[in-house]
Amino acid sequence: MGMVSKKFLNPLSPRAAALEKELHAQEAKALLLLKEKAEADRRMAEDAARLAKAKPGEFFENRGIFAGTWAPRDRDNVHLRQTYYVFAAPVDLSGRALTWSFVSASKELASRKNWYGHDGVAYRNDTELFDALRTKKYRGEWFISPVELLTGEDADGKKVRENGLIDLKDVAAFSKTLCLGGADDSDDRLWYLTCSASTTLEDCIKLVHLSGGWEASENISADGYSCRPFRLELAGKPRRPDVDGPVPL
Repeated sequence: MGMVSKKFLNPLSPRAAALEKELHAQEAKALLLLKEKAEADRRMAEDAARLAKAKPGEFFENRGIFAGTWAPRDRDNVHLRQTYYVFAAPVDLSGRALTWSFVSASKELASRKNWYGHDGVAYRNDTELFDALRTKKYRGEWFISPVELLTGEDADGKKVRENGLIDLKDVAAFSKTLCLGGADDSDDRLWYLTCSASTTLEDCIKLVHLSGGWEASENISADGYSCRPFRLELAGKPRRPDVDGPVPL
């Protein structure tokens, strides 16, 4: 039998050993990434299943209180061809003040960073909100609600969705978190701001009285009103951590 070549018995050269070590490290990293992706996919599937079964009033950590779905139409009655999960903040907006004008609430909300898991954003009116949704510039922030999310009706009084905040004010996680007061309309705190512009008055927005179910219009600078921010997540699509926040563990 011939002799085995000595070059095959020699240990790897320093360069070859370094390359082999790097290869093993890359393989280990790739395996870890695969495991992490599998775990993320599992959590996303569980999250989607929970949302599909969610009932209005259910609280979701770093997302808000679930308030149903919404397939918005803009003020020209053009369908935006998207359906969204609707979340309300778990509390009314507060900070430098407890009550607000539309102008002061917009400024305060726009300054919020990672407030209940998300930044805030200000829109001058619901037309700007619809434009942000249409052009996909909306990124999951908290905003002052259009009238649809409070009453379930559009600015013209047409019923467009179920589960307005008026209907949910005493349900589950919403209970005892809102300013309510029976049929009394004299306390401005019982009126909630919207970003829906008045259809008849200039520089005015709509207000909603959750207890009485009424609507009114008020100047954007008039103070003393309550504000419950909302946010949206695109329904029927994979959760986007950069927009919707991290998938819950």
